[in-house]
Amino acid sequence: MNRGRCAVVLSFGLMLAMGAPARASSVDSWTIKQVQTTDGVRYMSGGVGDEEEAAIKRIGKDFDLRITLATTSGEYLGGGSLEFRDPAGRKVLDAQAQGPLFFAQLPSGRYTVQAVCAGAKTESRTLEVQEGRQTQVTFHFPVAGTQRETVERGTVD
Repeated sequence: MNRGRCAVVLSFGLMLAMGAPARASSVDSWTIKQVQTTDGVRYMSGGVGDEEEAAIKRIGKDFDLRITLATTSGEYLGGGSLEFRDPAGRKVLDAQAQGPLFFAQLPSGRYTVQAVCAGAKTESRTLEVQEGRQTQVTFHFPVAGTQRETVERGTVD
């Protein structure tokens, strides 16, 4: 074997030993596990950590709804419960967000979304989903101990 070819094989071997392809495949396997379908609605959630956030945002571009769960100061939250209802009040989807980012592929139309996060009061929004265009919504929740949270509970004069 000539020296040039040996150096390439050795470099590739070091990359394998250091886990470079393993990281890429773990993101790919995460993606496969995260995309779910319930009653014909495709959705996924996550975004905990830099690699997962980058992966879900890349794949999420193909979904027509993006929901972000955050504190009132804008910091990401670790997940929550989301319930989607159509204008007739029928439940379209009931899902657990497994991170701050949630993407769904819903039929075009108007939906009411209720979100609950970390025991905070339920937040509700009505939104319009259109095919070929991503609707983005952020739910902001107070975190225990913040000024806004204590004022809402009536403990600050």
